[in-house]
Amino acid sequence: TIRITGWKNYSSFWKINLFDRCVRKKETFIKSIKVTDMYLSLNDNFREKLFSSADLPHAEIASLIGVSSSHTSRLINGRSLLRIEQIDKLLPFTSLSWSDVIKNSVYLRIGTKEIFAPIDENIVKFIISQKTNLKILDF
Repeated sequence: TIRITGWKNYSSFWKINLFDRCVRKKETFIKSIKVTDMYLSLNDNFREKLFSSADLPHAEIASLIGVSSSHTSRLINGRSLLRIEQIDKLLPFTSLSWSDVIKNSVYLRIGTKEIFAPIDENIVKFIISQKTNLKILDF
C-alpha cells in the first residue's frame, strides 16, 4: 500500500499518470481537490483588470462571490487571494477567460499553507476543471 500525503506528492504522482492505474487513489485525489480551498495569486495588473472589466459595483461583486464588501476591497488590492470558485463566478461578467487567468497567475495556494510556484499550467487546468465542472478542453 502506498500512502500519499501532501499536495506536492499528489502533484508528482498526477504528472506521471500514477492515478490512471488506481481508480481509488484517483477518486480520492479528485475528492480532495473538490473539498479543499484553492486560491490563485494574480499579478497586480491582471487582478485590477479582472475587477474593473466586470463593471459591477463593489456590493454586487461582494454578493456574487460570497464575501463582505470590505473583503472585496482586500481582494481587489491583492491583500487576499481569490478562490478558484470566486474567479469562476466573476469571469462571466468580464471579457476575460480562464486561459487569461492562468497566464496571469503567479502561484497556486492550496489551503492555508501549501504554495505551488511557478504555476504548472496542466495541473492548474485540471484543478480548475474539477472545481468548476469545466472540461479541460474549454481553456
